[in-house]
Amino acid sequence: MLFTEQTTIRELMEMPELQKVKSLLFTNMDEEKASSTLADYGTDKTGMYHSLYYTAAMCLREDFIIPLYSPEECKDNPALADVCLLNFAVHPGKETVIICPGGGYNREWVLVEGYPLADDLNRLNTNAFILIYRTGKFHLFPEPLDDLARAIAYLDEHQEELQISMSHYALTGASAGGHLIAQWGTKVNGYAHYNLPRPGALLMSYPAANLTGVYRQWESCIAKGEYELADSIAPILQRIGHETFTRDEIEKYSLDCTMDEDFPPTYLVHCEDDPTVPISNTHQTINLFDQHHITYRARIAPRGGHSFGLGIHTDAKGWLHDAVRFWRQV
Repeated sequence: MLFTEQTTIRELMEMPELQKVKSLLFTNMDEEKASSTLADYGTDKTGMYHSLYYTAAMCLREDFIIPLYSPEECKDNPALADVCLLNFAVHPGKETVIICPGGGYNREWVLVEGYPLADDLNRLNTNAFILIYRTGKFHLFPEPLDDLARAIAYLDEHQEELQISMSHYALTGASAGGHLIAQWGTKVNGYAHYNLPRPGALLMSYPAANLTGVYRQWESCIAKGEYELADSIAPILQRIGHETFTRDEIEKYSLDCTMDEDFPPTYLVHCEDDPTVPISNTHQTINLFDQHHITYRARIAPRGGHSFGLGIHTDAKGWLHDAVRFWRQV
């Protein structure tokens, strides 16, 4: 299996070694993504090269893809057939991290924010699972939370079979995945709502946690007549709410409106030059943590942009190692 920076996603999908994950490099694949190259996603900073070889090796496992819904459930709702866990558990009896890649709830960037993290977590003597959750439609919520709940319940129930420990499990999520795990950390929408164990820690990278800020930006663009910019912001709000979303719909799943005093300990990393999720979103989250007396560690890096994966050769380099140390100490 050979590839270079100019290898396209379509060429990756055609490689025999990656057939199991050909539709799980980017979910909801379209022509634009298929024709893009590895260089478009920053091979140096993300850590995707090594993780592709590692993932190809993991694809040889019979239990690599774990469906989370039964055939009967999928018959009634075909979208459930795509929901699964990718099994990177390689350390018998060790602790577990569930990875939720981002992608604006339009798709999941598993190639960038999934496989490199699973690879690195395994090197840190930790078991990892990547969650493929539902994306790609308006009024999506709470379906991604339903999928995360199903994943955690499954792992909790099958600890012995999978040879993992869920006693102090952690979640890591990037961008929209950071929003998802942030909501899992709330009682009203997350672990307590589903009657499941509270996470030991949340490990967030450039999380879009406070969507009311996105709503205010969209509202401001409409007021100024900046309709093109407003149209570029609207889709993530439409996936949280309806096509004609309301502020109430957004507030229901925005951390500034759902935070409580039992929120899990959290590690955050975000770069000041992020062009997609403004650093102000994380500053707002930090203020919330201070107000609610939540244990946290924040790493604000000057340069690294968005979708940096492991952040190699950026100011966020080593963030996942820092995050795992934080998790193990809390």
